[in-house]
Amino acid sequence: MNYRLPRTSVDSLAKATEERLIREKMAAARDVEMSDQAIIDHLDKMARSKIWWIDTNSQGRNARPAADIATQRLHLAALVKARDLLRKRSGNATESGG
Repeated sequence: MNYRLPRTSVDSLAKATEERLIREKMAAARDVEMSDQAIIDHLDKMARSKIWWIDTNSQGRNARPAADIATQRLHLAALVKARDLLRKRSGNATESGG
């Protein structure tokens, strides 16, 4: 049985506080000066790290739940697509395989 407590004003206040903090952190991240190439390089590093995480955690004795793996595969797809879009905008051709 999946029982959930009703939302309270405390829940709403906590959620609003969390969202405000996230907005502040994202705004601070936007202020960091980075070239397109630096962004591409970091997206590539993040994608490579994600690939290793998926490979390490998708099978074996300590495998993560399938839903976690599926979520991480979506994150990987978003990273790769963002990198490819930025490379295209920067005039760099998208290479296959990384």
